[in-house]
Amino acid sequence: MLDKPAVSLPEKIITVDFKDTRQTHQLKAGEMFAIKVPCHSPKDFAWQLEHSSLKPERIDYIKSGPLPAGGKLTDVQQGDRYYVFKAPESGSARIQLVHQATWGTAEKLPFEVQLDVKPESTKPALPAKIIQADRGTPQQISLKPGETFAIQVQSNASTGYSWQVLESGLQSHDQQYHPDCQDPMIVGSGGKLYYIFTAPEQGPASIQLQHGRSWEPKSQQIYTFNLSIE
Repeated sequence: MLDKPAVSLPEKIITVDFKDTRQTHQLKAGEMFAIKVPCHSPKDFAWQLEHSSLKPERIDYIKSGPLPAGGKLTDVQQGDRYYVFKAPESGSARIQLVHQATWGTAEKLPFEVQLDVKPESTKPALPAKIIQADRGTPQQISLKPGETFAIQVQSNASTGYSWQVLESGLQSHDQQYHPDCQDPMIVGSGGKLYYIFTAPEQGPASIQLQHGRSWEPKSQQIYTFNLSIE
């Protein structure tokens, strides 16, 4: 008789396959899923989680009874182990398992799952007019009354440098960050930060952004944008 798990399993089950040692699956943001591997006892050979960019939520085991051999039941119990995960909100993830002997240095049989996650909702579209911040002299920008625009800056918080708006008489709609790399395995790759504004009905106007480390006053750099409304 099949033992029921203490908690219900996710609807999405990925089963290991010795013939297909690398699988790719599409998941929804935050979707629960499980990787199913055969698990027999005694554990001369066993599946092990070797590497994962996601932390398992839990590990479940369902026992199905003695393992038959030669038409007879043996003392070896058979069942399945389920590694239960939660998909990230976006990007990709990689999970690696290996099947190997629990003793010695026998050859490992690898199995890899590559996950591509589609976000439930996408960020609002950026304005058509995007100004790239340029270090040096103040930038002159011509805008129509009420036009929405964005200032694009390169940002990497892992370096300790940050951006902030020092001065602006404009309405700020939003602030969006777009990473250069979606792979969660790569840390500190940086990305692009967009400050989104709406031009006034009449001008002129100006915006000042500051970039630097808060504990290093000499690292602070000022970027000035002078707006003319036409």
